[in-house]
Amino acid sequence: MFEIIFTLSMTGVICLFLSWLFFVEYQKYRVDVLRYRLFVIRDALFKYASEGKIDFDHPAYGTTRNIINALIYSSEKLSIMRILLLRYFVRKFGYEKNAERLAERFSECQKELNHSQKTFFNEKMYEVHASIFVFLVYKNPFLFPFAMALSLFFRHKDKIESLRKLITTGKAGKEWIKFDSIAGYSENNAYQ
Repeated sequence: MFEIIFTLSMTGVICLFLSWLFFVEYQKYRVDVLRYRLFVIRDALFKYASEGKIDFDHPAYGTTRNIINALIYSSEKLSIMRILLLRYFVRKFGYEKNAERLAERFSECQKELNHSQKTFFNEKMYEVHASIFVFLVYKNPFLFPFAMALSLFFRHKDKIESLRKLITTGKAGKEWIKFDSIAGYSENNAYQ
């Protein structure tokens, strides 16, 4: 009886610890990663302007910098639920015109830019959106397992592809035999 109570209590303590680790510490880590990525993007924007490729006074530079600064400031408040609620209230109370004006202002700023400048600013805004998307996916407890599985898959995609080629070409057996001989296994001592 004591063993069952001990096992249950230890399981509860471990679950509480893992919950605290994910819902508190990991969330702080993800906010720090997002802020770091946004700082890197903002620094690249500053470097682009400091090299004289665009004026610091240009509206496209100022608008992009302000968007990034606002995201850095409010990054710990970002969540999928807040974005969905914001979207709902924007539609319900007629604030869509404000969002449209911001989009129009951003596109107006880009009209004065040459092709390379437009490409640079669009790439930076893409990086901002990609960073936010990754942040939201990794922060969500329901999407986190899928994100980790995809992350592991893409990190080891080349190894998986080479293993698939070995299997489909019939060379996998020979490769495994080579590996076994390197590791010191043979058919005689494999099960000893």
